[in-house]
Amino acid sequence: MAWMHLQRVTTAVPKLEKLVGSLDPRDRKEKAKTNRQVAFYEGVFCTARFFINSELPVTMGKFDAIAASDDAAMKIPEASLGT
Repeated sequence: MAWMHLQRVTTAVPKLEKLVGSLDPRDRKEKAKTNRQVAFYEGVFCTARFFINSELPVTMGKFDAIAASDDAAMKIPEASLGT
């Protein structure tokens, strides 16, 4: 999911810069009040920022936990899974 946010924000940032004239957060916020395109791209930007700053670290922690665990789940015989 992170790659989708990254892809969307790499499209949104240049468009925001072109529509607003800068990437200053105050300018973007002010322009978003009157321009629907700016409001949309600002939403894309903020959503990606939220995901990257709050959800991605949790995911990375889960990856670390999985990598550090033992391989007992991988050693379960296929017959034990009821297939």
